[in-house]
Amino acid sequence: MTIIFKRRLANEKGFTLIELVIVMAILAVIAAIAVPRYLNFLEDAQQKAVISDRAMIERAVELCLAVDDSGSLLAGQYTSAKAITDDLPLIPNYLKTVPLDPDGKAYILEIKGDGTTGYDIVVSQDTSST
Repeated sequence: MTIIFKRRLANEKGFTLIELVIVMAILAVIAAIAVPRYLNFLEDAQQKAVISDRAMIERAVELCLAVDDSGSLLAGQYTSAKAITDDLPLIPNYLKTVPLDPDGKAYILEIKGDGTTGYDIVVSQDTSST
């Protein structure tokens, strides 16, 4: 009996073609389910990062405007929409660094109003190509 068993083991040297096809089909089904879910998760994470960055910039600008009596932000270059750079008076007191959107582009800041009767802070993504 052991001789028959040894012959069977000696004859089986690998996987059959059907076994390999079945494994590949299972892997393809798993990939077809997992890849779109991962891409949706990645897109949602990027959108949430943009929302969080915008809120952080808006809070920093609000705080800077509340503390800064000279109104250097309102009288400065951000009364028209421009990219946020390191020369903004928010760095390093109100923001540690200037955040970039998930595509690596700068956020656009525009402060509308004079700061005394009211103002509106607009933070958007840079849609120009780099």
